[in-house]
Amino acid sequence: MQKYVFSFAASEFVNFRWIEFKSLAEIEQLSYSVSESKDDWLRPYIVVEMENDDSVLSIIKRSVLIKSAFHLWCEAATLSELIQQVANLPNELIDPYLNGCGTFKIVLSSAHKKLKQEEKIPIIETILDAHERIDAQVSLSSPDHQINILLEYTPKNLGKNTISSGGHLCRLLYGRLIGSSIRRNMMNDYRLSERAHLGNTTMNVTLAAIMANVGLCRKSSFVWDPFIGTGSTVIAASVWGSFGGGSDIDYSVLHGIGMSPKAGQDPIPVLTLDGEQIVVEKFVYLGSCISAGGGLSDNINARIVKARTAYDNLGHL
Repeated sequence: MQKYVFSFAASEFVNFRWIEFKSLAEIEQLSYSVSESKDDWLRPYIVVEMENDDSVLSIIKRSVLIKSAFHLWCEAATLSELIQQVANLPNELIDPYLNGCGTFKIVLSSAHKKLKQEEKIPIIETILDAHERIDAQVSLSSPDHQINILLEYTPKNLGKNTISSGGHLCRLLYGRLIGSSIRRNMMNDYRLSERAHLGNTTMNVTLAAIMANVGLCRKSSFVWDPFIGTGSTVIAASVWGSFGGGSDIDYSVLHGIGMSPKAGQDPIPVLTLDGEQIVVEKFVYLGSCISAGGGLSDNINARIVKARTAYDNLGHL
């Protein structure tokens, strides 16, 4: 087992990080060792032990909460400790990336505190100087390998869903970039602004993708959403090869008609049987009477009648 680091996308849906990772590991049938502490999963970086790079790539290829993954070379609480560890890194670990014929670049990123470029450069140079030798050439535009320095600062203030920057440096991680997740591409490909029809309760794209992961959606599995609405969960599940369907009490939402943030609604579809048009005046669904076009006027009238009858029955009391 080797140590890897997952970095997360800001503070987005932090309570789903652990369950999403656990679900994806189950889908891919991967073995791992990681802290299950809620506090650890709320931090910007989590260290996970997994078998190899391929195992890590199978996780981040569909995770929407993990931003990037790194092979962890060393970890320390202070810069001086990290420099000592860098100086003692085994050659067989770093030579393929820093002393081979390929190219590399070093990227420094920080969490809970934004650093200026002039603050980053001395840290990068100090860590590079700690290596016994580096023969590989630097390429900032298209490197063969990317080495990352991850700095974690303590949040200055922890409020509700907000983090104010300015704490002290509490953890440094150093390692090689394995890959980045497809979260940004997925969010762009399925963004709500591209949908033909939206409802008042259309689910956030990111949350729908998380649900598909937590629901263990995979190729040839079947997903049924009894409150499908505009289909966000089924769309997210279908990305990973699942078959999906659903039902909903709201006729207008199901057929993309009526009030919507999107313009250009289609008319009510025509139902036919053997070429003959079927006209449905109203029908009862889960105890509610649905009018033609998805309205609730008949249901409201029926409830008023029931209320009047119940009130009249109280007259003898």
